Amino acid sequence: MKFFSLFILLLVALHPVSVAFNFIEIDLVKRKIILDDFCFGNYNINADVGFDFKQEDGSLIVNLEGKDIELLPRNLNDDLIGKRQMQYLSAKLVKKDNLLFVNYLRSPQLLARGKIDLDKNEMLLDIDCNWRENSSFIEGDIEGKIKVWGRIDDFLVNGSLDIKNGKYQDVDFSRLVFHFLGKPPLFTLNDSEIVLLDGNIYKIEGVMNLRDFSNILPKAEFISKKVNLGGWEIQSDDKTSVGLRRSVDDNFDILLDTYNRDDTVTNTGAEVRYKILDDQFLRLRMEDDRTIVGFERRKEF
Repeated sequence: MKFFSLFILLLVALHPVSVAFNFIEIDLVKRKIILDDFCFGNYNINADVGFDFKQEDGSLIVNLEGKDIELLPRNLNDDLIGKRQMQYLSAKLVKKDNLLFVNYLRSPQLLARGKIDLDKNEMLLDIDCNWRENSSFIEGDIEGKIKVWGRIDDFLVNGSLDIKNGKYQDVDFSRLVFHFLGKPPLFTLNDSEIVLLDGNIYKIEGVMNLRDFSNILPKAEFISKKVNLGGWEIQSDDKTSVGLRRSVDDNFDILLDTYNRDDTVTNTGAEVRYKILDDQFLRLRMEDDRTIVGFERRKEF
C-alpha cells in the first residue's frame, strides 16, 4: 500500500489543479519531478524522477523514469515500518480528453495498470506486488493482488496478500493469507487463514487496521480449522461440523466426525478409507442409523 501511495502522488503531480507546488518541484527545463522530504502518510519521500511527453493522435503520452527512490519514516525511531527504497520506477501514462490511462507503472515490487477520470476524480487500478518483507512487525515473502476503485479521495480497496515462510508477532508460519475489502486504513477480512509450521491451520476473522503496525489484527479471532493433537488431525470446516482424522499409513485413513445433516439433526460417524489409486478410495462409513460401503473419487487424501 505504501508503493501505491507513491503512485497516486506522481499522478497528482501531473495535474496542476490538485498539486501543492510548495512541496513538489517540477523542473520543465530538465524535465524532472523532485520530491525533497515530501510528507505523505507515514513517510517522507525523496525522489528525482525524470519525465518526457509528446502529443500523438490527440493524446498526451508521458513517460516517467526514476531511480533510488527513498521513503523514510516520519518518525525516525519507528522501526515497525522502517526505511523503504525502490531501485527504479518507470511508468507510461496516456492522457486522452479527461481520461488518464496507466499503461503501466512498475518497480521491482509492483506492477500497476488502470485509468483515472480527471473530470470525475475517479480511478480504477489493478496492482500486482511481490517483495520480501523484513520489518519488525511481520516477515515473509509477500505476493499480492489488489484492485482500487472510486474517487481518489474516497476509494475502496479489494485484494489478497499471500505471505510465505515468515513470522508475525513472534509466531512462525509457513503461510499467511489475507483476503480483504475496505477503505484504508480499515479492511474487513474474509477467507483468511494462517498455516503454522506444525501444519495447524487457523481461520482469521475480524478487521485489519493499518493505523497500528504493531497490531494490524486488533480483536481478530483465530478459529481452528486443522489442528494436530497426538497424531490426530482435528478438523472444523464450519460451526456445524468437527472431526478427527488420522493417516495410519500412505493408504489407510481414519475419520471420526460429527456434522449437522439437515440443520436439525446432528449426525456422528466413523469412517475408514483405503486408497486404491491416487484419486480413488474404498470407503466404509458407519453412522448411528446406517452403514455406507462404496467407492469414492477425491483429489485430496
